[in-house]
Amino acid sequence: METGLSSSTVSAVLNNRHVERRISARSVQKVMAAARRLGYMPNIAARRLRSHKGERRQVVIGILTSYEAPVLLVSQALHALRDLVDNPELSEKETHIVGIEMFHAGKLKELPGLIDGKRFNGVIITNTTSADDEFLAATSLPFPVVMLGRSIPGYCCVSERPRLLGAEAARILRSVGRERLAVLYPKLLTQATEERLSAFFEEAMSATGRFPDKIVSDALDEEGGCRAMADYLRAGGDCDGLFTVTDSLAVGAYPAMWRFGKRIPEDIAVVGVGDHEAGPYLIPPLTSFRSAQDELNRVAAEMLLGLLNGKEPGMVPLEIPVTARLRESTGHTGVSQSVSTNR
Repeated sequence: METGLSSSTVSAVLNNRHVERRISARSVQKVMAAARRLGYMPNIAARRLRSHKGERRQVVIGILTSYEAPVLLVSQALHALRDLVDNPELSEKETHIVGIEMFHAGKLKELPGLIDGKRFNGVIITNTTSADDEFLAATSLPFPVVMLGRSIPGYCCVSERPRLLGAEAARILRSVGRERLAVLYPKLLTQATEERLSAFFEEAMSATGRFPDKIVSDALDEEGGCRAMADYLRAGGDCDGLFTVTDSLAVGAYPAMWRFGKRIPEDIAVVGVGDHEAGPYLIPPLTSFRSAQDELNRVAAEMLLGLLNGKEPGMVPLEIPVTARLRESTGHTGVSQSVSTNR
């Protein structure tokens, strides 16, 4: 066998009975490591059939996210999952309990019920930091998991194309003649925002020979964006093109720029991410990337329900195309244009 342990020991560990069986921590780790190497996923559907013979099955699904994440993103994921489980054909056989469980950024491993498998039948995990991702990469969770908006080896993953998005932002700013670029981002980065940043820096350096100015916000919301942009301009910052890793930061940066006499796009062209619902109504309307969040959430929800019903996991990350909405904040006029970054 892969582990050198008996089949009963392996079975006990994978069914979370290692404590009552007094199996050593070393053996547990050996089994879980082997499960990760082999891409093993527990068949929750089969377990439910054994334990609920003839009864209506109850399935507990969690959306795990950090407290620091935008509430809108989490609610969108919740609605996508609820739309699927409310299907009459599915609800005839199973009762689905869907809830949001929150943890502080970097503290996912401290979430109760995560390791022992006694709290959830399956989860969607989103808005993690690098510390959380490192924990997940080294851990085999005892139930089906789908990673939303990030790619971690050994897990089913659905994400946008963050590196391509960051590079495209720099190209858009360069296409309207901007040379002195800057990027506004939060001090707490997720995998996606970190990759957007690195690709933006690389493309900007290649095109202009200058390293973009860094404008770091202490929060991911509009207020944080406003404070960070105001501090930058007050200190003499002099960019003519700005990339914000989320639209909420761009919405906050607008009033700060106006306050310091900076016109958009004449003095500073602006590109955001997320296609915020307020974006088209800002003055001027905001150029932004639409990351097909609805599609991301729908695919993640379908993938998790498939795993819960015994479907073999697909470990190759699934990437959703991103579209750029070109508006007046970068000098584009008239009807918004779409530029696919699916290339």
